[in-house]
Amino acid sequence: EIENEDKAPIIEDLSEIIDVIILNLEVKIILKIEANLMNGTTIHQIIKK
Repeated sequence: EIENEDKAPIIEDLSEIIDVIILNLEVKIILKIEANLMNGTTIHQIIKK
């Protein structure tokens, strides 16, 4: 019983760390997509001109 109690908070910490990593990845992906969209729009604007 004592071992399980010791392991529980570690698992919670890991899940929090994983959540943070996933959030960071999502933000990076979104920023890359936005950057690509910005580049795409500028390229289209140049082509239109």
